[in-house]
Amino acid sequence: MRPMKTILYRYLFREIATTFLFSLAVVTLVIFMGKILQLAELVFSNGISLKNILKLFLYLTPSFCLVTIPMAFLLAVLLTFARLSADNEITAIKSSGVSLYGLLPPVLGTACIAYALTAFVTAYALPWGQSSFRKLMFDFLDTTQVLNIKEGVFNDQFPGLIIYTEQFNPRESAMTGVIIHDSRNGDDQSTIFAREGTIRRDPEQRSVRLHLSDGSIHHLSPPLGYRLISFTGYDIVINFTKPVAPTVFDERYLNFGELRASLHRPLAKKIRQDVLNEYYRRVALPFAPFGFALLGVALGIQNRRTGRSGGFAFSISIILVYYILLSLGTNLSSRQTVPAWLAIWFPNMLFTALGLWLFWMSAQERQFTFLEQGKRLLQEIRSRFSSGGNNP
Repeated sequence: MRPMKTILYRYLFREIATTFLFSLAVVTLVIFMGKILQLAELVFSNGISLKNILKLFLYLTPSFCLVTIPMAFLLAVLLTFARLSADNEITAIKSSGVSLYGLLPPVLGTACIAYALTAFVTAYALPWGQSSFRKLMFDFLDTTQVLNIKEGVFNDQFPGLIIYTEQFNPRESAMTGVIIHDSRNGDDQSTIFAREGTIRRDPEQRSVRLHLSDGSIHHLSPPLGYRLISFTGYDIVINFTKPVAPTVFDERYLNFGELRASLHRPLAKKIRQDVLNEYYRRVALPFAPFGFALLGVALGIQNRRTGRSGGFAFSISIILVYYILLSLGTNLSSRQTVPAWLAIWFPNMLFTALGLWLFWMSAQERQFTFLEQGKRLLQEIRSRFSSGGNNP
């Protein structure tokens, strides 16, 4: 019996792990595609290099994994047991003397892997990604302030410079009819007129170079008086040396050790509550796969006819409810209506209790009436829509 169980456990572990990795890749890619649409304008109009684009997505990956890892694991368990049930493999396994409880070790084993991955993300990868993303964006925005230049307006976003242009093309970073007043040297001021100009950014050196063509410099210096200089080409270099990242305390950018140390420091009441919420959130989130493991087994066996689409819909619904409850608990904790530990841990406790109950019902070979009611409701809605669409 023991060798057969070993083979069975390896088989189940391989099935769940393979589906988990595939689901993780697919779900993460779907979320990436949504983020690409949000960053499209920033990427294509601001001229971010491919290297920085890849960095941005690398830094965003940990925040995606907080959702994709639990969702992919739940989807993997659902699909695996739905397929085993549809192919009558569950019946064959039970006939050989292995109960549903005997199938839990490989499921809980993969849940431990999902736990370890989520714990690493919440403790280290998430704060690293958020801090790195913020720093890269601030470094980049240092050298892209020129993209806020408006036509026919005196732009003063650069310290000591006032820039006026009749026309500005942000895609090509080209200006025509340029007037620049330069007062960066105090009393030694100058006004520059140019027929056209181009802007070149250097994020690595944190500088912007304005190349002006066919113009003149009207220089006013108290000791020397007025001077006029004509040019065919002239460059103005703007360097950014001061860090612009905000210094406001934000618990999201702290790793787990820093977060725990912050709880022992004197903080304002609201900030301390936010730190406490973040601390319990990072502790609680990695345990979600254990409740999802029981739910996935029970729902997968009962929901064998709906296939992959049904499993995906169940996963999205469960994850959505989980994060809505987590968000609600965080808000209640922030208002100090409910203790932080209870508010943050409540979704885990609820889904674990629900998973245990549904798993017990599946082990007793009882049918979930709510699934049948839901299927009948969906069929009724589809029939009404189809009949309504055929009416003239």
